[in-house]
Amino acid sequence: MSKTVAEVRAEFPEISDEFVYFDNSATTFKPLSVIEAVDDYYRKHNSNVHRGIYDLSVRVTELYEGARKIIKDFVGADDSYEVIFTRNTTEAINVVAQGLELNQDDEVIVSDREHHSNLLPWNKNGTIIKNFIPNENLDDLQSKLNERVKVISTTAWSNILGKVTNLQEILELAKQSEKITLVDAAQWVINEKVSMKNIDFLAFSGHKMYAPMGIGALVARRELLKMMKPVFYGGDMVEYVHSADDFALADIPHRFEAGTPNIGGVVGLTAAINWIKENGYFTDEKHELYRYAREQMRSIPHVNLLPGDDIICLTVEDVHPHDVAQCLNNDHIFVRSGYHCAQPILEKLGCGPVTRVSLACYNTHEEIDRFLTSLKNVRQKMGIANV
Repeated sequence: MSKTVAEVRAEFPEISDEFVYFDNSATTFKPLSVIEAVDDYYRKHNSNVHRGIYDLSVRVTELYEGARKIIKDFVGADDSYEVIFTRNTTEAINVVAQGLELNQDDEVIVSDREHHSNLLPWNKNGTIIKNFIPNENLDDLQSKLNERVKVISTTAWSNILGKVTNLQEILELAKQSEKITLVDAAQWVINEKVSMKNIDFLAFSGHKMYAPMGIGALVARRELLKMMKPVFYGGDMVEYVHSADDFALADIPHRFEAGTPNIGGVVGLTAAINWIKENGYFTDEKHELYRYAREQMRSIPHVNLLPGDDIICLTVEDVHPHDVAQCLNNDHIFVRSGYHCAQPILEKLGCGPVTRVSLACYNTHEEIDRFLTSLKNVRQKMGIANV
């Protein structure tokens, strides 16, 4: 039986009725089970992986390596994929962009709504970057395809516009054209069950899905990893080292994980995945809250909404988004303002910075109502007539 919102909220120690937290696209709160799992590791199991034959190190290595299968199952990957642990989505995309060793004769196509993390890493060595609009018939994407295109990279769930509804059609076209595909799943993994169909590389962060900060993953096809050069060099990613120019790389995936990993983060990520598997994604509940909020906001004078479904970006006429956020903060309502690391799509939409509302499983109708009441008073608080 599914839990009530009150029962869910009780599992997140940081939640308080004293404030409203609507910045979940940036990072989510952590359930007690995740906090306890990380605490238990550092209290009872603290040791490094791969480097010791003593019992404690062996147990931690088994835990760490076992997490790879849990992640593969979570995103629907089969045994042809490998899991590489990274700090976050940004690092995962950089590992691919640099590891593929693209050059100035190659082209990468990315959607027009990318986070900077799925745009800037491709801009190296003169590689040509092209943007496509994920429109219904994909004619814009098709028009940009040629033999020089090596990669099609797209977000699955924009942190400005919400879900890319034709993601699978984009991926199918990419595969038909024999292009490598990468999906930024940072917002996707917390909102609905992921499918790895037609995806070569999938990148996501733990801190956006109830896990600790500083841990993420790249789920990648093994055959492509064999073609890639590691980005980071050092300990634990080599089989042997005789000198600086005489060494052998370790097997995949370890050759992409130089140095001591964030083992506590991996433990927390595993616990977060288990929490989601037990409790679900709350997709319908969040969608209803977004629908309700949008419907109510349309009747508030001088409030303008950007397009999108399961996220809300807004502006208030004559008020800078930072001032909007500060006015809301004064009423203990926490939202984010700015470009949200997605400046190109906002400029394309004719916007500057915006105020963003993003929800998670623990948000409520009552919190939406508190937000709406505060939003209605923003212009008045700034000394602007609300007429």
